[in-house]
Formats: sequence, C-alpha cells, structure tokens
Amino acid sequence: MILITLVTGVFMLAGPEAFTAVTSVGLGLFAAWRGRPPRP
Repeated sequence: MILITLVTGVFMLAGPEAFTAVTSVGLGLFAAWRGRPPRP
C-alpha cells in the first residue's frame, strides 16, 4: 500500500513520461527476475 502511494506521488510530481519510464524498467527487471533458472 505504501508503494502504491509512493508511485502515485512520483507520478504527480514527475509526470507521465517519468512514470512510463519507471514502469518499463520495473517490468524489465521483473521479467529478468522471473526468467532466471530456479536454484537447485
């Protein structure tokens, strides 16, 4: 819940361009994390 509030605050301050950039980076990191082979 705190993260949602923080993201909303950043969006209000920085604008849609920064929000889109952060979202794309976040999704890229998430995809890379999910794409790692599982540890034995």
